[in-house]
Amino acid sequence: NKMENSTLLPNIRIRKVTLTDFRNIAHAEIDLPSGKLEDFVSGEPSVLGLYGQNGSGKTSFLLALDVLKTALIGGSFYYDDYIGCIRLGCESTRLCFEFSAYNEKGTRYVIYYAFSLAVDTNDGFVTSKKTQESKKAELEHGLEYMGYDHLISDKGKDILVEKMLPKNKRIIVKDEVLQFAGISKDGEKWNKQILIDTSESACKISGKAFGNKTKYDHFTSNSIPEIDKYFDMLKTEALIKSTSFIFSKNVVRALFDGSDVLSYKLILRSLSEYGDNYLLIILSESTGFNNMKGLPLSIWINSESGAYGYMFPIPLKEPCKIPNDIFPHVKKTIESVSNVLSCIVPGLSLEVDHFGEAYSEHGNKVQVINILSTRNGTKMPLAYEADGIRRIVSFLSLIIAAYNNPSVTVAIDEIDSGIFEYMLGELLAILKASAKGQIIFTSHNLRPLEVLPHKNLLFTTVNPENRFAKLEGISGNNNLRDSYFRTITLGNDKESYYDATDSFNIEQALYEAGVAMGE
Repeated sequence: NKMENSTLLPNIRIRKVTLTDFRNIAHAEIDLPSGKLEDFVSGEPSVLGLYGQNGSGKTSFLLALDVLKTALIGGSFYYDDYIGCIRLGCESTRLCFEFSAYNEKGTRYVIYYAFSLAVDTNDGFVTSKKTQESKKAELEHGLEYMGYDHLISDKGKDILVEKMLPKNKRIIVKDEVLQFAGISKDGEKWNKQILIDTSESACKISGKAFGNKTKYDHFTSNSIPEIDKYFDMLKTEALIKSTSFIFSKNVVRALFDGSDVLSYKLILRSLSEYGDNYLLIILSESTGFNNMKGLPLSIWINSESGAYGYMFPIPLKEPCKIPNDIFPHVKKTIESVSNVLSCIVPGLSLEVDHFGEAYSEHGNKVQVINILSTRNGTKMPLAYEADGIRRIVSFLSLIIAAYNNPSVTVAIDEIDSGIFEYMLGELLAILKASAKGQIIFTSHNLRPLEVLPHKNLLFTTVNPENRFAKLEGISGNNNLRDSYFRTITLGNDKESYYDATDSFNIEQALYEAGVAMGE
């Protein structure tokens, strides 16, 4: 049954993102090109470029996608890593995402997922009741049992337990809402409706771990007898671990197995798998190319249950140990990247230098390799290639995936870093014409403004209440690059796109700094 359902999982594309009090953004609404359902189904490519001056919010949008991915995979929002997502002076940030989705059977959905990240400073104990029967049922159904620190009482079958919350500050995920609307292959329409609402008010009305009551009953019709108490435990676990409740692995599994409505199962499972396998993000601070830490390689594996992918880090300054079952896919991916790379940079290719089999520190068999670049017959480790070449290689496997798979969303920060601008323009023009998936990028290089239509470009403004905007009054005959420069210079009636700098002030500051340093 699971195998059959997995073949029905819909393709997914982000159609709109709304951010409130996120980093330096008070409010922003981003409609992604060709994000609407009819455009997605018809195969219209979705390419979006973000432009603006340094510190204006371009990377913030990609970080919001990274937050989405963390939520969808049930990852932890560690305080030190995510406190910066909440705008200075605010208690929380709200992120809302809309998705277009369809499957090959003809069913179409619009899916809505919203949640808040907030600082929780409440220290103390969380109490939860459970029974011996519930623990036994959880184990029998293969569900992960969550232990507690202290056993308070054991009277009959009821066990009252409590878990000590960490005393340091935590980021918590709160007020999660999952909604959908859609139409089936038979023409049955579903108006926009709430599937899962974890807000305090919704839980109070339903008397359950989430609202609404009707959907809760559908999600749990085939569940274990003690499912209510099990969900209470998982809510506590999500609080302690700073994860999404809806998309924690145990909740997704319990809701999928317990539901009697196929569309509910598919929506939940598809978003979870989209976060796991299809939402691929490269942030400039995470690539590590300037100090040659490693290469993020997007590996795709086809199985009976469908295709799935993940990011596999390849170290560049030392031999890479690859598990035996992954090795053929890594080798195939590097060969595919090499074929494309040779077209972009004539005379350059990649090669796998295979040292043979070894054992990992855990005693598992692995294959040991290094990646070489070959240019006009001369070979060298990829680690010592030019920064621009390594930068291209870093995202080519992702671009290949997005070009061929409609469910793949690739977000690349500073895509132009170290890349010849003409080459960048040619690549983006090809993706705009033919890519099946979704590509989002930030750039400082203005060459894409000459090859992409204005609908595929967003510009940051100096207004935190409306952080992203399109240029006004652009016709098909306008050179968008010239129009952008003109808007920066002359301004715009609605928004300012550049926080003006003064060349005299910069020159004076450089001179004074030199004097202060004794130059």
